[in-house]
Amino acid sequence: MNFKVINIVTITGASSGMIGSLLIIIIYLYFKKLRVLYRKLVFILSIYDFLQALSYLLPGQKSKLICYIQFYMLSCFVSAPQFWSASISILSYLKVVKGFSDLKLNKIQNWFHLLMWIKTFSTIWMAIFATKPIQSKAYWCYSDNGKVTFVVYFFLWLYAIICLVFYILIMFRLRKIFKIVSRFDPFQRKNHLNKVWIQLRMSLIPLVYFIIIIPATIRRIREMLHYEKDIPTLDILHSLLITSQGFWDFWIFVIFDPQIRSKIRYCCSEYSRFRVTFNPEKDDDQQSPFTKDFLNQEKQDNYYHLMQMQMK
Repeated sequence: MNFKVINIVTITGASSGMIGSLLIIIIYLYFKKLRVLYRKLVFILSIYDFLQALSYLLPGQKSKLICYIQFYMLSCFVSAPQFWSASISILSYLKVVKGFSDLKLNKIQNWFHLLMWIKTFSTIWMAIFATKPIQSKAYWCYSDNGKVTFVVYFFLWLYAIICLVFYILIMFRLRKIFKIVSRFDPFQRKNHLNKVWIQLRMSLIPLVYFIIIIPATIRRIREMLHYEKDIPTLDILHSLLITSQGFWDFWIFVIFDPQIRSKIRYCCSEYSRFRVTFNPEKDDDQQSPFTKDFLNQEKQDNYYHLMQMQMK
């Protein structure tokens, strides 16, 4: 397999993953009124997506020091997004099937932070004390230590199984809800279907991770069975998908969230109109009617957020 092709694919996937993750982070931080638990979980996932993509972009083959830095970053962050994908699937199950409130789910997700870092530091310590040297291959720095490799991939596969199992359980539950809702009158049906749609949206990101991990799983199984012949398409898919999770999460975050879409469209249209009508040489009360409304809305939003901060 041509390593130059793998390098290009890796850089492309990691760059798109970083951009997608960064856009999710910006959207979440900017639209303060839309900060609900589901979006908070995607926000946390995007932070680790960003760090994972950054670790893939480090040119490990350039120097031994950077190679070690990249290896430890990958050991730390390669499974963090997958951990949060599995966490989202568990929390979605508790929300949809068990009927947990957002307050309870928020307390549970705080414990997930602790679990993730315990697992992360244990993997890093295994990597530090690896008996075999760290080597550079294509765009990755890796260790030939079988224990480190097993621990990393064991958790990746475990998270994938968790995502799949809980996704199936959620789908069974939603199927029952759809049957019940079909008997309601149109108005009630619409209200219930909107709630179901929100719950379904929460389970899509774990499903995306399960799809992303398939090429890496097939590739690792072939290595364990000592198949020496590489499959170029499989290598390319592995390099592209595993590094670009933030890109796919972004499209799910925007396309399947009507509130986010409408907010982005509204802000773009309002900002473009504001740029056309705003006159910097005039005071606020001398602006055009539209610009006055826009500035007043900004002041109201700022006052609302200030009151919220004081109440906290």
